[in-house]
Amino acid sequence: MTDVTFNSNKNVKKGQMIIFLNDKPVAYAKSATLTINNNITDTSNKFDGMWDTGIITGHGYTITTESLITEQKDATSYKALMDAASGDDAIPFVFGTLKKTVDEVTGDITGVAIDTASPSWKGSINISSFELQSESKNLATSTLNGTGTGKLVPVAATPGA
Repeated sequence: MTDVTFNSNKNVKKGQMIIFLNDKPVAYAKSATLTINNNITDTSNKFDGMWDTGIITGHGYTITTESLITEQKDATSYKALMDAASGDDAIPFVFGTLKKTVDEVTGDITGVAIDTASPSWKGSINISSFELQSESKNLATSTLNGTGTGKLVPVAATPGA
């Protein structure tokens, strides 16, 4: 018998992933995506028969996040994102599991961080696009797309953190 159990209701993440930019969470994020890309160079030749072959000759990554527009203090607001999108500098980011502190009386979230008990990834991005959207009778949103520059670094979980 094994001590491992598989229970989808307990063992899967349910939207807890988040992106931090410049050490601050993207405020009121609705989504967070990290995509790793590999450049594959075709090495197909007559010795391979009918099968394609290739080797990985480079790596890259992109991030995307959509958030509600806010001017929330101590978070990466749409104004900070707009300023960063208009600048020329790469921005440090961390992609990982959200850890939040909740006020026991009000139920308000009083703090957010990357959960160091779970693995995360860090690197730097250049903002490739930033969009603000506001439609009648809907909440205003922003969407950021960033392209990695440099290495994507895995950060191991710290048990008991």
